[in-house]
Amino acid sequence: MGCKSCIIIVYFTLTDKMPYYEFNLNFQGIGGVNKQITIRPYEHADLKTISEIEKETFGFVAYPAFFFRQAYDILSDLFLVAESVDGKILGYVMGAFETGSCDSWILSLAVAKEHRRQGVAHALMEQLLQKLIARGAESILLTVDPDNTAAVSFYRKQDFHEIRVENDYFEPKDKRAVMRKKST
Repeated sequence: MGCKSCIIIVYFTLTDKMPYYEFNLNFQGIGGVNKQITIRPYEHADLKTISEIEKETFGFVAYPAFFFRQAYDILSDLFLVAESVDGKILGYVMGAFETGSCDSWILSLAVAKEHRRQGVAHALMEQLLQKLIARGAESILLTVDPDNTAAVSFYRKQDFHEIRVENDYFEPKDKRAVMRKKST
């Protein structure tokens, strides 16, 4: 089965409404109440909140707001947002295909601090991985700070394996672990 990344253009040309995906997750927060979240494509109105979550999560290496605006134009339904029933943005994930390849990348995954460790990141990753694999991704890659043990552990649970460490990734003395998951 070959890579189907070109389907993205056809899909968005023919479809004017993006699908929504609903998950029931147990939040171990206020009163242990079950809350429903929606995983949906990013919308331009999400820009401010997504930028805030990005800065809170990644600090000096955070993507700038203009990047999210451009990602909105080119990634479409590979840019997903987790939203609570009351409309609060809980987190997001972005993916893309490598040019001329069946390799794809998780560009960013972030969940607001108060909603971490509640299944939001897992739900976002699950939906994005399904979309990438359905489009023919043979391999999914990502980078992570190798000292971020919580993130590395999360990705290992998603069947990602470290393939190398790159030094000076964003700037001098900044290293990133490159991790990969095979789709088959």
